[in-house]
Amino acid sequence: MRKKRIWYLIFSLIVSIAIFIGTFYTTNDITFYIAISLIILPNFLMSRTSKSILMIMNEFANNCDSNLYLKNITNFYKSCYLTKKQKIDSKIFLSSVYLETGDLDTLYQKLNELVDEEKNFSYFQKYSYYRVWCSYFFEKKESKKMSALLEQMEKIIGLVPDNIKVQMLVNYKPIRIKCNILEGIYLDEAQNFFTELLSDNIAPLFRLSSHYYLGIINYKKGNLKKAVEEFKYVSASERNHALVTKSKNYLEKINKDVKM
Repeated sequence: MRKKRIWYLIFSLIVSIAIFIGTFYTTNDITFYIAISLIILPNFLMSRTSKSILMIMNEFANNCDSNLYLKNITNFYKSCYLTKKQKIDSKIFLSSVYLETGDLDTLYQKLNELVDEEKNFSYFQKYSYYRVWCSYFFEKKESKKMSALLEQMEKIIGLVPDNIKVQMLVNYKPIRIKCNILEGIYLDEAQNFFTELLSDNIAPLFRLSSHYYLGIINYKKGNLKKAVEEFKYVSASERNHALVTKSKNYLEKINKDVKM
């Protein structure tokens, strides 16, 4: 729960008790309404200014500013009192944010900090944890480790209730496709997947990532002209995101390969 909300509830309780006691000693309506406003107004203001995780994620999907995203998520968790389970969830989620900034060293550090606690994770926490590790291994081009974790994720999907299973399967497919891209297999299937995504009305972040992965696919298929088009689309956006830097790196690599 948000820290401000807890303190507000305590404050509201105190004011409510004071109002209750005060009704026995005063008939002044103005005093009563002022007291009531002290309870209602702060709640109204907090509801207007507070941001949920989903709101922060939605903003990020549209502005693609990874540094601002990291700042907002960090501040959000700092503003909350978390249970032991929620602390684990927050650490897993926060580690994934470093993937967006391109800070792989910090990402690795954050994931390693949770290794000893993994044995106590719930199925959903393990799945989320492995999912972030898979993204790290994709960036490091370690396909065998990524594939091994995908097998563990498949086992978890088989153990969870159907309502959670559906959500996990939706998240699993793009990770499996990225592993296939890394291994250089089923590239046509991967190309169709990201091309179909681009045909939908998706947020700028997912549009950039789709073009980026299409760039990698075409690069691996030897279609350098098309790969350059995809990477140029991402790099030209000049968004504050690791995808832009990585696309520029691919363009430099292709330029060197062509000159050779």
